[in-house]
Amino acid sequence: MADALQNYVDGKWVDALDGGRFDVFDPSTGEVIATAPDSQPDDVERAVAAARRTFDDGTWWPGTPARERGRILLRAADIVRRERDRLAAMESLDAGKPISESGADIDEVAFMFEYYGGWATKIAGESQHVDADAMFMIWKEPVGVAVGITPWNYPMMMAVQKVAPAIAAGCTFILKPPEQTPLTCLEIPKILEEAGLPAGVLHVLTGFGETAGAPLTTHPGVDKVGFTGSKEVGKIIMRSGADTLKRVTLELGGKSASVILDDADLATAVKGTVNACFLNSGQTCSALTRMLVPESRHDEAAGFHLQAIIADGGGGLQRFLHVAGFQNAPVLLGMVRPDAGKVVGLQLQPHG
Repeated sequence: MADALQNYVDGKWVDALDGGRFDVFDPSTGEVIATAPDSQPDDVERAVAAARRTFDDGTWWPGTPARERGRILLRAADIVRRERDRLAAMESLDAGKPISESGADIDEVAFMFEYYGGWATKIAGESQHVDADAMFMIWKEPVGVAVGITPWNYPMMMAVQKVAPAIAAGCTFILKPPEQTPLTCLEIPKILEEAGLPAGVLHVLTGFGETAGAPLTTHPGVDKVGFTGSKEVGKIIMRSGADTLKRVTLELGGKSASVILDDADLATAVKGTVNACFLNSGQTCSALTRMLVPESRHDEAAGFHLQAIIADGGGGLQRFLHVAGFQNAPVLLGMVRPDAGKVVGLQLQPHG
């Protein structure tokens, strides 16, 4: 029977107020591995109210010293390392990643907790004398209630990249994880609770963008929104945040270019570009999906590019062609543009 996941609000594990749920799938089999709360605007209201109360009453900030906030994050890093194998297996199950990649992601989660744990005591203001009888001071304070809306390609890592700095700074935080991959994101409250994080600081709401994410971005009780995802949704969040003068940080996907100069070691540069393009099956916002080379070295670069693709992943393409041959299936290898406005596929008929 699939696990029945719950939201984490105000230090308690709770269902959606209306009882709604949605299925979470194993992408490798299509089987349902869990159900999660289908959070609605009323659930958002409950979480924002708790986060707002915790921030405004001052017990978290300034009541909890920066040293203790840092220690909480450092302890969280230790817990993640202790639970590494279990978390990596959960990430692979939920996101369909090879266990080697999931393990590397969980290592990065531990590092993020550790990195921002060190920053908690180093958030300093500034003062300057501008004249004999005048000076100014910059005093840095947490922005308040922050929201993070995260993607499915690096579920736990992307979530902690938003949660950890918010805790270090003294914010309260509401996480809306991706509906496709919520499993490891719901481990974050357990880890931080064990590490000593007080109730009311972190909240996690599962659900869909239209019914859980959108109400968070428009809620007047939210001071800051951080979003990683598509350009289209980023535009919507920026527009909706403007109505309440929210601070908005967007990390959006794009066509990242690898710029290779004329004096570069072309074989090495092309190989690195190919690796960066196909990492995580190409599902990375910084994937190097374009390669710009001097025109005089175009043909040379194209040759290295083909060699690198065939070699990528220890012969992954070769294995793919072998399977295609066994199944007697045509394979689309690439595209050419013989004339403007027309695209023709190149096909190979492999033999088993």
